[in-house]
Order: sequence, then structure tokens, then C-alpha cells
Amino acid sequence: MLPLALATVLAITDGPLSAGNHTLPRSLHNQLLRIARAPAESKLPLSNAHWATAARSYDGLAWESALDPLIAGVHVHSCSAKACVVQVPAINGTSFHLVEHNLTAVRRPSHLEPKYEAAKLLAQATYGPTLLDVARLSAKLVGPGGSSAVSEWIDEQIAAPATLHRAYFRARATPRGDMHTTLGGFSPACRAGSMWHRFALSQRDVGAPITVTARRGGALLIAVGGEPRTLVPHAKDFDVLGKLGLHSVSSPPWRGTVCHVVERVGARGSVALNCTSQTMLIAVRNVNLSFASSVGGGEPAEVMPANFLDVSAAAAPLKPVFSLASPTSGIGYSPTDREIFVLEALHAPCTLQGVVAQLGALMRRGGVWYKHDPRLAMARNTLEAPADLTTPLDQRLPGESCPRVAKNFLNAPTCVRRPACAAVDYSRTTLPLSHATLRKFYEVGGVYLYALDGLRLEGEARVSPCHGESRWVSLHAPCGSKASHVGPATPLDAATRATLAEAVRAAPSPWRRNIFVRNTTVNSPGAVSNGSCTTEAGGVTAIGARVEVDGVCWEHSHGKQLNVYDATAWRYTHDGSPRFGAGANPIEAFAKLPDWSGVAAQTTLRRLHLIGALGANVTFDRLPSSAQSPSLAAAFGASATLSTDAPEICGSPGEVASDPTHNHLYPIFWETTTGAQYHGIPELYRSQERGLLSVWPNVAFKANDQLRQRVAWALSQIYVISEQGYQTQASESWLTYYDLFVRHAFGNLRHLLTEVSYSAMMANYLSFFGSRSKASKGTPPDENYGRELMQLFTIGLVKLRDDGTVINDAHGKPIPTYDTQHMMAFSRAWTGFGHGLSRDNLGLSAWAFVDPMVITNFGSTGYKAYRDLFPKVDLNDGHLGDRYPLCAELPRRSFLRAGARYSYLGRKPTPKMQYARVSPALELRNTSALYRKLCRPANPPHGAHTSGGCTFLSEVTLEAPPVPGSSSSTHGGALPCDGAECRVDTLIVVGVRSATEVVYYEYIRPACVELAFYEGGRLVQNSSFLQPGAHGEPTHPPPHYRYVACADPATVAAGVACCESPTVHQNHSEDGKAKTYRAERVRFATAAARCKATDAHVCRSFGNGSRATGFASAFMYSWTSAECGAPVAQVDSAGLVTIVHPASSDPAFQPDSGNELRVRWAGGRFPSLAKTGGTDSCVSLGCKAHGSSCMCATRVVERAVFTDAAAVPTAADIEEQLTIGAPHPDSFDAGTYRACASAACAAAANRGVAVYLHRSSSGGEGAEADEEGLDRSFDASTMFRIVLNGTRPVYLTNKESIVRLNNSGGFEFRNPPTFHSFALPSARDAAYETEALLDHLFYHANTGPFVASQLIQRFVTSNPSPRYVASAVAAFKSGAHSGRTYSGHHGDLAATVAAILLDPEARSPTLDLDPAAGKLREPIVKLIGLLRSLEYVPSHGGELDLPRLEDKLGEQVFDSPTVFNFYFPDYAPDGAVAGAKLHSPEAQILTAPTAISHLNGVSSLVRNGLASCSGGFGMRCPPSKEALAQSDGVLAFSPRLPPNFTRAEAAQQTVAQLDVLLTGGRLHPANREYISDAVAAFLGANLSAPRLRTAVGVAEELFGLLPEFHATTFNARRAVKRTGCEVGADLFAQYTALKGPLAYNASALHSIDATASKAKPPCSTFGLHPGMNNIQTMYKAGELGYVANVGPLVEPLTPQALAGSPELPQLLFAHTTQKAATQTVHAQAISSAKGVLARLATALATKQSDDGAPYSSMLYSISGNAKAVQGGAPPKVLTGGGAVRWKRYAPLKEALGNLTAFESGSIFAETAAAAIQHANQDMEALGAVLDATALPGQTNSSTKFDARNPLSTQLEVVSKVIKARAQLRGERDLFFVSLGGWDTHTDQLTRLQKLTGQLDAAIGTFAAQMKLQGMWESVSLQMRGRFIPTTPWEAVFNAQAQWLGVRDEALLAAVLPNRANFDGDILLAKADVFKAATPTPRPGTKALAPDMEVEAHQHQRPCGLRRAVSLFVADAI
Repeated sequence: MLPLALATVLAITDGPLSAGNHTLPRSLHNQLLRIARAPAESKLPLSNAHWATAARSYDGLAWESALDPLIAGVHVHSCSAKACVVQVPAINGTSFHLVEHNLTAVRRPSHLEPKYEAAKLLAQATYGPTLLDVARLSAKLVGPGGSSAVSEWIDEQIAAPATLHRAYFRARATPRGDMHTTLGGFSPACRAGSMWHRFALSQRDVGAPITVTARRGGALLIAVGGEPRTLVPHAKDFDVLGKLGLHSVSSPPWRGTVCHVVERVGARGSVALNCTSQTMLIAVRNVNLSFASSVGGGEPAEVMPANFLDVSAAAAPLKPVFSLASPTSGIGYSPTDREIFVLEALHAPCTLQGVVAQLGALMRRGGVWYKHDPRLAMARNTLEAPADLTTPLDQRLPGESCPRVAKNFLNAPTCVRRPACAAVDYSRTTLPLSHATLRKFYEVGGVYLYALDGLRLEGEARVSPCHGESRWVSLHAPCGSKASHVGPATPLDAATRATLAEAVRAAPSPWRRNIFVRNTTVNSPGAVSNGSCTTEAGGVTAIGARVEVDGVCWEHSHGKQLNVYDATAWRYTHDGSPRFGAGANPIEAFAKLPDWSGVAAQTTLRRLHLIGALGANVTFDRLPSSAQSPSLAAAFGASATLSTDAPEICGSPGEVASDPTHNHLYPIFWETTTGAQYHGIPELYRSQERGLLSVWPNVAFKANDQLRQRVAWALSQIYVISEQGYQTQASESWLTYYDLFVRHAFGNLRHLLTEVSYSAMMANYLSFFGSRSKASKGTPPDENYGRELMQLFTIGLVKLRDDGTVINDAHGKPIPTYDTQHMMAFSRAWTGFGHGLSRDNLGLSAWAFVDPMVITNFGSTGYKAYRDLFPKVDLNDGHLGDRYPLCAELPRRSFLRAGARYSYLGRKPTPKMQYARVSPALELRNTSALYRKLCRPANPPHGAHTSGGCTFLSEVTLEAPPVPGSSSSTHGGALPCDGAECRVDTLIVVGVRSATEVVYYEYIRPACVELAFYEGGRLVQNSSFLQPGAHGEPTHPPPHYRYVACADPATVAAGVACCESPTVHQNHSEDGKAKTYRAERVRFATAAARCKATDAHVCRSFGNGSRATGFASAFMYSWTSAECGAPVAQVDSAGLVTIVHPASSDPAFQPDSGNELRVRWAGGRFPSLAKTGGTDSCVSLGCKAHGSSCMCATRVVERAVFTDAAAVPTAADIEEQLTIGAPHPDSFDAGTYRACASAACAAAANRGVAVYLHRSSSGGEGAEADEEGLDRSFDASTMFRIVLNGTRPVYLTNKESIVRLNNSGGFEFRNPPTFHSFALPSARDAAYETEALLDHLFYHANTGPFVASQLIQRFVTSNPSPRYVASAVAAFKSGAHSGRTYSGHHGDLAATVAAILLDPEARSPTLDLDPAAGKLREPIVKLIGLLRSLEYVPSHGGELDLPRLEDKLGEQVFDSPTVFNFYFPDYAPDGAVAGAKLHSPEAQILTAPTAISHLNGVSSLVRNGLASCSGGFGMRCPPSKEALAQSDGVLAFSPRLPPNFTRAEAAQQTVAQLDVLLTGGRLHPANREYISDAVAAFLGANLSAPRLRTAVGVAEELFGLLPEFHATTFNARRAVKRTGCEVGADLFAQYTALKGPLAYNASALHSIDATASKAKPPCSTFGLHPGMNNIQTMYKAGELGYVANVGPLVEPLTPQALAGSPELPQLLFAHTTQKAATQTVHAQAISSAKGVLARLATALATKQSDDGAPYSSMLYSISGNAKAVQGGAPPKVLTGGGAVRWKRYAPLKEALGNLTAFESGSIFAETAAAAIQHANQDMEALGAVLDATALPGQTNSSTKFDARNPLSTQLEVVSKVIKARAQLRGERDLFFVSLGGWDTHTDQLTRLQKLTGQLDAAIGTFAAQMKLQGMWESVSLQMRGRFIPTTPWEAVFNAQAQWLGVRDEALLAAVLPNRANFDGDILLAKADVFKAATPTPRPGTKALAPDMEVEAHQHQRPCGLRRAVSLFVADAI
């Protein structure tokens, strides 16, 4: 491969190509021929470099279109081996030129090295090449088989183990703790994995009492918490400054508190008498643990701890742990000087008895002392290795158990039964709750059981003892005993005293025996004393009284006084705990006292688990699990055994165990409010964002599976979730979501779509979590996910070909992929999702977001399904249920046939995917073939648990035919039935009994559908809702109860209810003869047969208290013999249909239910009330009018579609006309179906159509003997097989089901299918529907090109050719590429990625010469690549931290500004890219601030290491003298130089090697020479290592300026110097109904009076959001106006106009297009339109027809590269902080000019160079002015801008620019600002309140500031949003443009291209909006006077995101 620096343009045609066909030769090797599209007037060769490439040939390949031919204009028709025919069009103003480029102009042997090819691949496919990686790959490229080296490298990367972010995080999260928590258990001292340290003091000691005693020889004995800790040989080693005053052994001990600790020997901390006083702090130094005396040697017994572990070094092997000292501690780090260790094993007896003895214990190991550091440890529970307990039973700790993850689609294949995870059964041993018992719980088990004392009788607890139950506490002495400090008895009246005394004396058992407390009951039912008792008498109250009983004083107390609670967790969760150091936890302190007499505490008793009352007896088996353990059981004489119920344990992706060898580096939230998540984390690493934002760069930087990580990053930018608008501290949840992309990077997109859709993170972000059906909630479901799943995740907005080109309609307009009806239908498929069960082994709240969601099909009452049950349309004018078999037509006993699936339930027979309130289990006989399949499955996995002769697997799918030798009859592909199996219609749950247990499996019926309309419907009834009437007749319950409904008798929908009479209402029999198992569900025919067999009838109806056979509880239906009657279709004016069941009590099937269906009307005709010819089609049809709808009875007609067997239909005809699916023909009984054998069928088989005939059809039985009559006709039972999309075989039934209205053929529609049973909905069927929707989108023709195009953009080029996209799509669909099969399945991402990276468009160095090839490098990838390539080394062995990158680079993981990612795929920045009609997504975040921030970051990284100094990327800025030494890391790259190298060699090799690493051999010779000279000049004669390292830094810093570094293509420098609100609002119609809880009451709104409006609004008073105080004030003052209902329009839209074919804005339902439409005000040309502000600025700068001088107009954006500011002169882009300036601009200004000043031949290199150069020019000029500009009023709160308000900071910058107007000399300044976050998907009300407050405050401050400056009358603000409009934006901008001074009609038309479409009644004029005729008048002279006054026009777009309009469109009051 040649370095691109040697590429040159050898030949260019002198003139343009003529229009017509041209036969053009193919290129040669290393040659690029291209047809360049240029403006006709362009002159060669000056500007040809930036001409778009329309077509090209390179490296001998055929000519190809480089862009969509409709855009490029050039078509390639045909090719031979040597040439191609290319058609060049005739386009006015455009010429086409043939241009040649060649790599072979200069060929030197040194330039043929493969390292450039290796570097290019590694730059594309990894986070950055390293010299080692380049060398390894280069060796393979030149070795044997070098041509396949790239493919082999890709295969190696695909096979590399996945590095999961969640696993990385969990391994490094081991916080301190000594109890079982939601996070996990802890490691006591003697257990392997426990942590130990050598330093004496740790953060656990902070707040603990410390005693320091002087010893002989100047030693100091240190005791912490009363226990000896260490003996310090020399006082100065600890007491640094001698402030403790311990000068001799006679000095009294110093006692104080540990205040601050740095965990490192020699590190400084502090102690004090009072830690809150800074003046009292005494500096001390952390020391080693030791008890060796400096006098006489040895370890004096008197200083030794009483209890410690004494072992040899061999008996306790230790492994060093990573440790990190605080960089501010002044302590250096040495990897060999480790002070923290992990115990690998203990090969000696543990002499530390009890948990407490092991917590924080000391260990003498081979004479060296260590201290135990208790840590929490999460358990391993991965998909590959579900959790198991290996700890012996007798050593288990309280609460220790296996994590229990619910089984789901993800983990089901690997779930296993774990006997060791079974619950521990404890014996029923009684123990007294005495002081001794409580202490034993602490000492043996570390359990804090406390008896709470001091609870006051106040509030609700202040109850009288004279009535009801009360608590009395013994004072253990007579009343008035001075010796015992007991007060006198209360002077109650005698009767009261006697009554209370008797109540205490006669307290019920067991209270009577309690010597501490007694509960009594007085004067109430069950009272032990009912005498006279007076609460208040003579000023004496019985509340709190003391009464003496039998010589002992008893005191009336709080009802919970001396109750015993488990406070183990409470010590962490108590709100007051954070105020204390870890060593001074006040709740722990009580347990650590040597003597207890109870605990004094006043608490709300939250989070405390009641054990019992002090003195009471409890049994050990009834204690909470947190207070149980085998060791505790043994201590109390109880037994502990494992339960025989082996639980099923399921894993979770990346749920690895904590690895203590990594120490604790990441915060993990396992309790609230305590800061416990930080325990043990070095202070440097305590940022709350660390866990979330630091894992990603570390994995990207370190992982070996680099390609996988790059693919994951690319996928994460398609399936976006973001912290913007999403608040959660559960880092593990975010990382688990990101790992979806890591795990599926080389998997299948279909699996990824499933996991994304079931992710609670996505559901919360896009707000479909908890979305409910309209039947359940009363309002439409949330539409967010239904829309974004299509627009952003699968198919995009417009239809595409496989090559990514757009499909247009006959009018040349793109064809949308979906419309609003599709979006609404799909949103109904995302209802009913919720969290599964909570679990542990995770951080706090993470469980709710880590595991997949479940579908909750019922509401809390059980009556209304959360899931929408109705049919849903698809994108093909059909339904999601199309091509699925009808449930009624599944083969008989499908539960025994091949493919039947059974899911393990365990010992409880409750199904998980179907609803059943009672056990619906059928226990199988051991003679059953199904029994044998479930008990002894074939080929069980290794290690599967066997119990009682059975091996029970988690999932069993039937595959085998009948068991050989069975006496039962065999059927095609089915097991023989046995016993009860032969009588049932279906199974729900089956029981399998082994020798030791009975376990249960749920039968999961295959996916099938029911038709929404059916004939012969029967009523099903639920008896539990009926109430008996006066005469025994049922009365109707409230209407929302679904007690009677309609059901299709052919479906398994209800149970059996048999009655003696077929017509009379009565209670049915309950003899059990009609049922096979409880809760059995059957078809109606089966119910009738069952009843007949018992000499009974199906009940007509049945009364209260009766139960249908098999049902025992509510919400279960039974068949009745009553008919439903024909369903009614309610047809609205748009043809939408509502299903009405007149006999049903279900409100979802009543008129006007709102459950409208879109159906496929024959001929598009439907009945309507609209009159035609004097009548309407509704009445004429015999239907009834109902409001504006038509109510029609229905009839269902079924008929065969294809009948002529001699003319077998084509696959296309079958796909179009057949929609009812069929099971596989082999799934039926043998002989049911046979393949059609006719000649016509054989011919059809060759065309991809297989035909199967039912034995009942005309060509069925006997057909083989009757050749004449063979298969003459097809009927409705005929089955066809075709393949959809070339990948999906489907079987279809040859029939259609038609719904006719009023039995007339005049109006009919296809019967829509649904997955749900209306009578028996289930989560199973909801899941099938979800899968069907995902399949529908996954197999859509758009999904391949939509996803593949974006992946290509991330890896190779921003503008892939159609051929390139088609190649990747072919791999995506086939699962294969270049002869290699990956999975062979549709949606294969591994094949797609391989196709992307192996394509010539990615690999050819020749193509890099195409100016349009390549891309801008993504900022964050560029940064990680820089760190990898330049061999970044973290200081102190720490982690890589890159905080706040979103502010510096414009992107950060998990921080996309919206769901649309950081940039749009079709973004085109002004300049070379837009001029060539190309895209450059990354350019959207290449603004002046981000460009400068990147330069600052690179410069700082080189000069200061990773630090925040000078705008660096790090977290801290160390002192300048120690910047590198104390930074977080440094660049360690050093060029590989020969021995005795010269200065020239050093310079040249440094640059050459950096060229390979950072620019892939693309460094321009001139730039190479410049940087080499700079390095050589810096080196001079000093070639020392330090000097060389600094010289390398010079080169590295200069490389950061190069266009070649920022773009991926060759920088062909030319000898020409370069001259120097987001949208998405929703309609406010039907405000209160649609907004629901988000709607405000009228009284809460700020009213504004609209009576003076000339527009005659429908209401005289409107309401503003309650937070708009300033805006209301401005409105009332006449300073602000509202223009309601404004939005994008092309022409006026009225009902009359809509009846025709008006031109509409493009894709009204898509956020991105409406954003462009709003910011361009050119709604029909959004892709090509310029921004409205850019056009306005251009018009202002243009001389007008009245000879008016042009204005000096400046355009500013304070919010990035918005569309509004594109298309004219480059805007000045600032940030909320003002102008970002390059810190190194002055010393490197000349270098910047030399490296970027010349035009580049590459469009993307040119874009990067121009951005860098212009950014520095603008920022330097503006920065100097703005830095010197001070705003008035910044000490006054009303005019001071709020730094916490993002809009306020932007307007502060605007105010500074306006203040500096004289220096900046702008006459008409335009500003763009935005306030993001309005597209709220969660917590809408709170966020909208916050955003509204920010908006109002910012506007108010800005107005005040402008008034201070005297500029208020010269400033206009325009706040914008989007909704369905009646007034176009043209109306508003017409007035704005006129006010600014645009008078010329031609210029106004240029600003507003659609202006002519709207008349004067619609357009607003200047006088309609503004009081003053003009802004500040311009001076009389045309020259710009230095002191002239200027005007500023501020275009403010705070309503940029969705729902912003809700802030500004008034509500009618």
C-alpha cells in the first residue's frame, strides 16, 4: 500500500462531458477515475477539488454511482470487463468532468510497507492503533496468506470474548460493609476473599475514640474503640509535630477522636478532641500495624489484643490488591509496595469464634500484623454460570443466599436447579428475648437486635390505659424506691388504681410471665379488667401512670416500648447516620458496649423488623432471615437443614462477582442517605458520576475485543437512551443497557431489538413503561416508543431500496414508511409493560432496570387488561396477526406435538405466562410419553441436577416422535396421549412426580391468532361478580365489572358449567364429572359434550355462589348456552371500526369505547352519514346512526381464494391475497395433509410455491388412483408455502375471512386478527404480539439499509455509495459475505460488519483520493484513539477518568442531548460538504467551542498529563510544578529509534511513527517536513531522554492541529490560501383529556387578556403556565405578544383545501423533519433549504432595490450548529460560557497557519481545517472583546444571570455581545439560543415545572439587562415550538424581517420562499407586531462609525424539544 501523501492528480479533462451515454474505460490499479459534478461556470483546476463525485471507477473496478443517482444525476447502465456505459444528464447550471487521480506518481520502496494498510484498518475498527498492533497485523499482511489477513483479523475479533461494562464495574465495586444487603453478603475474616491491610488506621475508624499511651523507649500504644491497635516504636512516627504531649511514660494517656484518615502508611491524617473544630485538629501519620517493642524486643503481653488470628504465612496465602493513595497525600506510589491484600485461603483452624470476633479482627501472619477490612461482595450469577452456594452450611452468615433472578427469555436456556441454594429450614426452638439472648445474636452472628427504650407517649401513641390495649413496663422495684431511683406511684383514685393494677396482674398469657413488659386490655372486648377507670381526675392523668403490683412498680408506656427489633440494616439506613464517621455510628455503638441494659432511642421505627417484646419467647424458625444463620441456630440449640426443594437459579448478563483484588473503585448504591456507597473508595474517585461515566472509557481503552466495542458504540448511537431527562443513580442499570450492544455486536439485530424493547431503561426513557390500554386507563397509550422504534431504530422515515437510495412516488416525492395510524396502532402494542420481581445482588433500585421487563396483563383490580387486546394494523395494509395460524385451527392436542414448549415452574403450579387464580395443574401419569420427556429429557446438559430419578430442565421443547413400543396410537410428529391427556383441549400446567417431589411445568402454546369477528358467539359468564336479587335472580354489578362477555365457541376460552335444565337460571352441579383438572379451559363443543356425558346441559346462566367446573375463584369464565348475537361494527366518519358486543358487560365492547380499528375496506368504501344523492349509505344499508358514526350488524363469510388447481398462483399473488397462516403440515396427524403432485404444482415448486392438500379436499384421498381427477381444484383447506423476503418460509391457508355489514356485499372488510383472546387475555399472547411487531419491522425491506448505512457512517465513510450499502445489506440479509457464512440468518450483524470493513470502499487506498471519501473522525473515538496510540499510562495505577466530555467534545456516553443522538445521519454543514450535496454527521458537533476545547485538551494532555489544567480532559489541576507527576496519567509514547540516533533521525522517525498511528500514513509531505523541522529545532544538540520526550510532545501537539488527524482521507493541500431550539412539540387540542395528570387547573394558570386582539380569538382569556410570572408581566406591560397556532406550512390549510391535494410539509409525524421545517421555514424542502436566520442575515447584508445600503449583519449561535443558522456566512458559535479560547494560541499561531491555512483536496479534511482555523479566528476576536465586557447589574438578583440555568447563561453571552456592539460593529445581529429538555419522557410534570421556571427566569433577567443597557426597544425575542398550525411561520418572520429593515419584495421572497403562497390576511406586517416603526435608526453615513448604536435581534428557541409549545400556547379558561 502506498502512503497517501504520494498521491497526485495526474490528468484532468479540459472540458465538461457532453450529455448522453459515454463508454468509459475501467480504471487501472492504483488509479481513480471519477466524474465530478460542478457548477457550469467553475474554472479548472482551481475549484475542482470540492466537486461532488457523481460516479467513479478505482483499482480496476466497474464504474459505480458514488451517490444516489437521483442526486448525482449520473447513471451507470452496463459494464464489460474493460469499460462501462455511463449516462451523463443535461442539467442547467451544472457540468460534469472526467477527473483522474493516481497513487503511482512517486513509488519508493519504503512507501510500500503494509503498516499503512494495517494502521488504516485499526483506525477504522478499533479505538486506535498502537505500534504493537500495527506490527502484528503488518506481519500477517506480508506473510503467507496475507491477502486474507484482514478477514482473519476480523474473525479473531469476532471470536474474542466480550468485555462487558457491567462486569468491569461489578468487579471493582467492593464497598465496606458487615451485613447482608441488597448488594450481597460480606466476607468475615476467616473466609477466602476477605480483605486485610497493613496500615493501622482506616476510614472505618473515623469518628471512633482513640487513646494514645506513652510507653518505655519513646513508643506509643494506640488503642481504637477501646482495643489495642498498634505499638509505634517512635512517637514522632505517629505524632508528627509532638502535639499530643506524650513526653514520658508518666504522661497521662491522650484521648480523642479519629477525624481524618488516608489509607497509606506514612500518609497524614488527623485526630482531635473535637473534630468539628479545625483549630483543634492534630496531625498524625498513619503507621504500620505492629506490637513489637523497641525496648527488649518481642511483643509485650500487656499491649497485645485479646483476640486475634495467629497463623503462619503458608497457612494464610495473601494476594496483593491494587491500592491508590490520594495524590494530595504526598505519598508516592510503588506497585511493589502493597499494603492491602486478599486472603486466598485459610489452611488453619479459625480461632475467631463468632461473626463479631471476625469483623475487623487482627491477624499475625508469620510475625507480620494485618487488620481485617470487612467488605460487601456481590455473587457471581452470569448467564453462563448461574449462582451457587459453596459455603458449608454451618458457616453461612445471616441472610446469605443465592440471588434469585426471575426466569425470562434471556436466561431461560441456562437456568439450573441448585440444591445448595435451597432455603434453610430451622427447627422450632424457643428462645427468650433477654439481654443475654440479644448479646449472643450480636457476638455470634453480628446481628443487632435492640430493645427500644425511651419512646415517648405523645402524638398518636398518647392513648389512655383505661380503654383498650396498653403497654406497661416493669421498673423492677417498688414504687418510690430511692435506691432503685424509681419514682412514687401516681396518685390515682382508688378505683382506677385497682382496675389498672388488676389489669397488669391478670395480663393474658404469655404476657403474664413477662418480667419486663405486659400488654393489658381494659374495658373492651376480651378485657382482663373491666372495673372503673378514669383517665383524668383531679388534675391527675392515668396516661403514663405508675402503679405498684405485688411489690413491683409498673409504668404505663408507649405501645412499642421495649419491643425488640432487628436494627442491623437500620444502622446504615437511619437518616442521621451520615453525620457520623464510620467508626462512630451511634446505632452500632450500643452493641459494642460491654454491658447492656437496653437502648434509648426515639425513632419512627422505619425499616425495623419486629422480633417481639423484651422478655417474650420467640421461636427461631419464625425469625426474619436477616437474623438467622446455622451458627446462630447452633448457639441457641436449634437445628439447620437444607430444604429438599432445589430452586431454579437463573443468571443475568455480566453479573460477575466482586473481585477484591481490584479494590473498591466505583460507587455502588446499596443503601440510601448514608454515603455507604463510598466506603473504601479513595477520595479522588468519589464522584457520583464515576461509576457511570468512567467504566466506558476504561473498557474502550483497555479491552482486547476492540472491534466489538466499536460496533457497540455505533449501535448505542442508534438505540439511544440518555441521562438528559432521566435521573437514576443506578450505574449498573446504565451499563447493563449498554452491554446489550456489546453482547449483540456480532449477533442478530432481531435479538438486540427484543432486548432493547424489553429494557426498563428504554421503557422509562421513551415513556412506555406503565403505558396502559385505553380500556384500562381511559386515555390513548403513550406513542413515543411506537414512533421512535420505526423512525430511529428500524425503518426510518421514507422507503429505501437495498442500496439505501430513496424510493419516490410518481410525483418524485419520497414515500413515507408509516403514517399516524401506524404509529398509534403500534403504540398500543407497547402497553402493559412493568417491572418484574425485586431481587438482590445489585445496587439499590438497580433490579428495576437490569432485568427485562414483564408484561402485566391485568390491572390491580383484575378486571381490565393493561395490554391493549385489539387488532393492530401493520405497514403493509394488513395486520400484525397476518400469516399466523388461527388458534381454532391448531392441530388437535398441540401440547403433544413436535415443537410444544414447556417451562419449568418448580413446586408451585402457578403459571407465569397465563392467568389463573387457582392451580390449573394436571398431574401426568408415569406411563405418559410426555411424562418421560419432562422427567428424563434427551441429552441433559452437563451438571444438570437429578432428583428422585428425574432430571428437570428449565425449558423442554418436544422434538421426538412417539415413544417406540407405546400401545397408544401414533400421530404425525406427536407423542401418544395418555389417560386424561386424551380428553383435554389444552394444558396449562402439568405436574411431574419423581420419587422425591412433584414439580410443575407450564405449557406455552405456540403463537396463533383469533379473528375479531366471528359467527355463533356464546356468552361466557363469571359467577363471582353476581349478587342474588330479591327473587333469586342475578342483579347487575357495576358496569366496569366484566362479568359476562362474548367468546368464539371454536376457541379454548372458558370452563364448563353444567346445569340440569338448558333454559332455566339455576346453580350448576359441582360433582367434578365435567372437569379434567381445576381451572380447565375448553371449547364450547367440549363443554357441551362434557355436560351431556353427565346427563346435564351447558347452563343458560348460573347464580351467585355457584362455580363453573374446574374454577374456584374470581375472574374465570364458564361457557353458557346463551348466544351473543352478531357483533356490531361502529363505523366512524374516517372508516375506523369499533367492535360492539351488545350482550357483553365489558365496557371495551360498548359503543364509543374509543377502541377504533383500522380495517381493510373492500374498494376503500365504507358506510357514512354523509348524504349522497339525497340519502346516506348508512341508512340505506339498514344500519343505525349513532352520533356521527354508523352502527351496522355484521356477518362473517369465509371463502377459498384460489380455486383453480391447474393455475397455481405465484408467490407474489399468495403473499398479496392470503393472510391467514397455517401450522406446518407435518404437525397434523399422519395423512391429514399431502404434497400436491400435479404437474402444475411441480412447476410452481420451481417458482418457490409448495402446495399441500387436505385429505378432505377434492384431490385428497384416493387421488393417486384417479389420475384424471388429480387435484383439479383447491378449497379453503388447501395450504401454500412461500418464502418472504427470501428468508422467511411461511405456510398460508387458502381462505379469507370477510366481514359484511348487514349481510350485504356492498360494504365489507377483511376480518382483522388479534393475538389475544378477548375473554382470556394472557401475558403469553401479549408477548407473541410484541414479537410479531418486532418481526414485522425486523424483516421490513428498509431495516437492512437503514441500519447498515449508519454503521458504514460510523466506521468508514459519511457518504457510502449505493453499491457499498447494497453489499452490506446483502450480508445483513444472508448472514454471509465473501464466501464465508457467519450465522446464515437474516439480521446477522457479524456478517454486516465484515462486509463493511472488507469492502473495497473501506480497504482501497486509492479511493482515499476521492475528495468525497471518508469522514470526519468522531471526537470521543478520536480522543480514546489518541490515548491508545500515544500509550497513555494512568498514574498510581488508577483508572482512566474523562469527565464532562459533553461540554468539551459535544458527546459523552449516556449523554446524548436527545433520542436523535449527538448528530443526524444526514447533517450537512455549510461549506464544502453542503456544496457537494454530501453529509457529514460528526460536523454537527464540530463547533468553534468543541474544536477549541479539543485543541486545549490535546495541548494539556501533552504538557500536563491528564489534568484539567488549561482546558484539559482530566478531573483535577495539580500545582504547575508537579503537574505531570501528580496528574491522573501521562502519554508514554516514545519513538522506536536505532542506537546512536542522530537529531534528524529522531525527528524523522518520531514524525513517521506518529504518522502511522495518528494519520494512517496520510500526512502531507509539507506538514511532515514542518513538524520534523520543529522537532529537530527543539532537540538541538540535546538528545537526552527527557529532552526527547519533550520533543515528542511538540510533535504530538502539532499533530492535534492537522486536518489529516481530524479526517480519515488524504489531505491534498492546494496552493490556495483560505480566506479568513430543538423541536418536536405536540398539539394542545383536548388539553385536559389528553394531558391527564399533567393538565393544570384553570385556577393555577396565569391569565392574559386577549380582548384587544385583532385576530378575534375564540376565547377572550387565555392561561399561561404557573411558572411564567415574568412573561405574564411583560405581556400585561405590552412588551410581549402571542401568535397562537403557528407552525410549518407550505400553503394555507383549510377544510376546503384539505379536500383537495394541498402540498403538505414533509413527514409531519417525525421530530427530525419538523425540526428542520421549523428552523428553515421552507417546509417542503427541508433537506436542501437554508436556515431562516441565515437567509435573513444574507438579505440584511444585501443592497436593496430602493438603493438602501446593506446592513452589517452578524449571526450568532449560542447553541451549536443549528439548522436555522446554516446556509449563509458562517455563524459565530459560542457557548453559555462565552468564547472558548485556545490556551496555546499565541505560541502556536504560526504553526496553526502553516498546517491549516491551505485548501485541502479532501472535503472532510477541508471541513476540519476550516473549522479549526475559523474557530480560532472567531474565538480570539470575540473572546478578547467579551472577556473585557462587564455587564451592569450583576450584584442585583433581578438582573444577575443564573449560572445554573442553561438558558440564562446563553442569554448572558447574548447580553455581552450586545453590550460590546460598538467594538463588534454589527448593525443587525441575529442570535440563536435554546433550552433543551422539553421532550420529556419521564417525570413530565416536575421537569416541565423546572424548565418553565428556567425559561421565565432567563427571559425576565434578559429583559431587565436590556433595559439597563437601554437596548430593550431595539431587541425582539421570538419563542417557538411545533404543533398542527393554522398560521405559518412565514407570517411571523415577515413582520420580523420588515422590522429589521428588509423592504425589498425579492429579498423578502428569498428569506421566505413560501411567502407568495399566503395572502395579506395571513402574513403579519411590521405594524401588526411592533409598536415602533423601526428599530434603532441607522446613521446617516454608510460608513460604520465606531460609536454608532446598533440593534440586536434575538431569535430564541427554548421550545426546541417536544411539548415546548405547552409553555407558550394559552389555554382557554
